[in-house]
Amino acid sequence: MRGRINTNKLKKKMYRAHTIISNNIRMLRLLNGYTQEQLCGVLHMSRAAYVNLERGGKLLDYETLLTLSIFYGIKLEYIISFDISKQMLALIGVNREEISAANFITKYLMLSYHSQHHIRKRIADLQEFEHSCNIFPWDYEKEAI
Repeated sequence: MRGRINTNKLKKKMYRAHTIISNNIRMLRLLNGYTQEQLCGVLHMSRAAYVNLERGGKLLDYETLLTLSIFYGIKLEYIISFDISKQMLALIGVNREEISAANFITKYLMLSYHSQHHIRKRIADLQEFEHSCNIFPWDYEKEAI
């Protein structure tokens, strides 16, 4: 019984991760103003195959994820672990406009408490993950002290 419960939890986590990735590639495409056909050219695949990736019908392979991260100029970790929500798009700024600190704070405060908490948690998780990736072998001794 216990093994089945753990398996179900693992399946839910995998489904959630798969959903985040497929939503992120769609949001990145829309945020940057590209069409599906343009991304098909970049990834060297048919439109039907790309649509299947965006809808979550097929899991992206490492090479495709790496190509997308290079194309968009972002870290691979952001595509696979960071949930780009509609609230985040409003905070990042649509149409590549820079937003002032005051505008950012105003939009952030307009979000619900749950959305604010979600954003703070995601930022903390990303900071922790980035810190863990930047530890070199000679730094492990410092961490242990």
